[in-house]
Amino acid sequence: MGSIFHLTIIPDIDLSTALPELKKTFSHRSDVRDGKFLRLQKKSALLLGNESHGLPEALLRMADEQWSIPGSGKADSLSLPQAAAIMMYECAKK
Repeated sequence: MGSIFHLTIIPDIDLSTALPELKKTFSHRSDVRDGKFLRLQKKSALLLGNESHGLPEALLRMADEQWSIPGSGKADSLSLPQAAAIMMYECAKK
């Protein structure tokens, strides 16, 4: 929980103007084969959208990749914090 104190948080940012700048610093591609996530470049950015509406279409068009977490059973979807935790775990795996 203390990790939040080591993060830079920028509230009220317009991602449509910030994303092109982020792309100059962060990687553009991960290594995905047969639907399995294998490796992400050292510097990467994850954009996570609203649980019910996702990211705006304009941001999706700007993204280099779109990922989804396959589900099973009758659940509609994961909550955003759960999905974020899974994605960050996959990014951090060696």
